[in-house]
Amino acid sequence: MRFIGLDVGNGSIGMCIRPSYGRVQTDIYPSAYAVYDNTLLNVSTGQRTKKQPNVFTFDNTDYVLGSDVRLAGAKAINAYDREDRYNRPQFQTLTKLALLDAATKNGSTGVIEVELALGTPAEDYRVAVTEELNRWFEAPVVGYKNQQRVEVHVKRLEIASQPIAVLMDSYLDDWGFVSNEELENMKVLVIDSGSGTLDFSEFDGMNLIKQVSAGIGMNDVYQDILNVIRSEFPKVRADVFELEAQLRECDDSDTKYFKYGQMGERDITPIYKKAMDEAWERMLGAIGVNFPDRFHLDKVILAGGTGQAFAKYYRSFMSDIEIPVRPDLSIARGLCKQVLANTAFPITP
Repeated sequence: MRFIGLDVGNGSIGMCIRPSYGRVQTDIYPSAYAVYDNTLLNVSTGQRTKKQPNVFTFDNTDYVLGSDVRLAGAKAINAYDREDRYNRPQFQTLTKLALLDAATKNGSTGVIEVELALGTPAEDYRVAVTEELNRWFEAPVVGYKNQQRVEVHVKRLEIASQPIAVLMDSYLDDWGFVSNEELENMKVLVIDSGSGTLDFSEFDGMNLIKQVSAGIGMNDVYQDILNVIRSEFPKVRADVFELEAQLRECDDSDTKYFKYGQMGERDITPIYKKAMDEAWERMLGAIGVNFPDRFHLDKVILAGGTGQAFAKYYRSFMSDIEIPVRPDLSIARGLCKQVLANTAFPITP
């Protein structure tokens, strides 16, 4: 049995996998997939890559997922509206491909049984959405990974709102046991910094009492940078998917570059800093409007796909803010811990 927390967001897919014994595996990559064509070239270098992507066959079509979309030089399918995405067949395909990937992370194929937890934005945590998600997994998810047959049986499905999952990440240990009882009597604000939105969820004694969303996110930063690149180099293929992938490669450096073709390279550090500063000013405005008096809060937790990118901004504003290790994986970890907490399957800590 595998216990999986799967956070399929608009910007990234986070996953946390716990076998009934053994170590936890985590991964995160862009929330995108593409039809696979092995004759295409890598879009960044213009050359055929030596590294081969993982290829998933699902409904008689070959796909690549996440970062492998760029590796394969394929055209990403990643434009999902926040609203109505659960009614889109593309989003269902993306979620099932992500489950096939998560279930086979340790190299297993064949029949695999899992207990699965999925996260939804708080405003989507309603009966119609949970019923739809349950329908997706009534039958096994059957496909192939690199020509090896995989059949994933979801033996139990849990669905939780993403802010609850962040809270569970802080409340439970890696095996689903309570390790932070003080949260039960605290007023906590969860800030979910995502690609498209900044979501605030206030809890009082583990009960959600306030939910606010602002249309500010990393996509604003990307768009500002792309506007400059396109104005300077109109013939360069520049899109959010490619820009984000290259910025992730610069995560450990203060200098940010955008590479195009085989020879071109642009230092975008000042553009990046300006765009980040402007996005942060808008975030500050949203915090000030919605939580003018933050002193009644006992704890503030930062999470989300772009939480790490804005971490230093939040620390300069709230020195005592709690930023978990890899805040971009906090939702997936919390979902995995929650499904472990509620399982009847014997596990070995």
